[in-house]
Amino acid sequence: MVLKAIVSSFDVNSEGWSVDGDPATFGWNATGGKSGGYISWSDGAAGVNAYWAAGSQYYGNRSVFYGGTISYDIKETGNDLAAAYDIILTNGTDSITKSVGGPGTDWTHFSVILNAFQGWKVGGSNATEAQIRHVLDNLTGFEIRAEYVNGTESGGLDNVMFLAPNAKPWTWQVFHDAASTDAPAIFGNFGDALNFASAGDVLVLDNPTAAKQKAGGDWGIDSDNLTIYAGKGFSASVFLSGIQTLTLSGAAAIRVIGNALDNTIIGGKGNNELIGAGGADHLESGGGKDTFVYTYSPDSTGATYDTIVHYDAARSHFLLSVSVTGIDADISGGTLRAGHFDADLGAAVNDTNLLAHHAVLFTPDHGDLKNKLFMIVDTNGSAGYQNGDLVVQLAKASHLPLKLADFTHT
Repeated sequence: MVLKAIVSSFDVNSEGWSVDGDPATFGWNATGGKSGGYISWSDGAAGVNAYWAAGSQYYGNRSVFYGGTISYDIKETGNDLAAAYDIILTNGTDSITKSVGGPGTDWTHFSVILNAFQGWKVGGSNATEAQIRHVLDNLTGFEIRAEYVNGTESGGLDNVMFLAPNAKPWTWQVFHDAASTDAPAIFGNFGDALNFASAGDVLVLDNPTAAKQKAGGDWGIDSDNLTIYAGKGFSASVFLSGIQTLTLSGAAAIRVIGNALDNTIIGGKGNNELIGAGGADHLESGGGKDTFVYTYSPDSTGATYDTIVHYDAARSHFLLSVSVTGIDADISGGTLRAGHFDADLGAAVNDTNLLAHHAVLFTPDHGDLKNKLFMIVDTNGSAGYQNGDLVVQLAKASHLPLKLADFTHT
């Protein structure tokens, strides 16, 4: 059984937690927490930043938690210390960090999403999905900032939750900033969340339940298939957590971020930004000026390539992590079989017909994938296709061939 949630409620004891730094006191309290017990500390004022340190139950291979959330309740007697990292995850060699802001003197709730789109850092740079997964693969440290005052202070910690994408105890969360650093508003149904949301908000969607569209309303849910009927003015990011299929219906501009499942994401008439984010995804343009984001090329490579339907080169484009500097001549002919995908593709798209940092279209005429159209982009700087280069199947594409204007980069 895969562990999907690690929760410290502190209702019975300190659950292995401690304080690293300069605590004068540390203890467990049976009452007075946000709910039930909590742990507390007071500052020894020795000039060392103090952190709550998690117990060993959080450590080990925690790769399943990528795309999930870390949340906790915290209070402090003050908040005047210069900014420091609020959450630190490490594998003993490499660390990722996240700043969420200081707490109040009463219980303050923080919840952050654990993915590459939420401002996690490695040093001063944004952490990539690969870097976050590298730390989670062998997690040896999990710390939450405890010290917020230059001098004496005291504080408490309660309700720490480390949750996989499909293990949240709530259903819908709405964050009021793109970095998701604020405490979310939590709703029991998506209709209420959508009505609450405003331009620029981030919606985290999880554990959908069957529901009918409201008469004249904006939403509908069917099992794990979510449809947003965005008839009202609405611009937001939607992060799929435990949901496999999402359909946008309406003219709103919505940014959709998938997960490790084989997602089906169908755009609406608005200018959508579609991010499959792992798995062999099916992404479909609904007629807007859509952006297909591949800033982490292993999201679509090898036999787990994505399929993009109705890509229109006259209005849509790709956002990559590297610059495409040239378009090579289309390749027609060659063998491509699902069972020998990398070997076949490497033979057909070699270093003579795909130059470094170039893109090319390839249509095989033999094998079980014959007559399908593939776009290959060299992302590793080595001519010819290798696993890790971007591969996308284009179905029902229009206004080809490719042009440099089809590509932008971060």
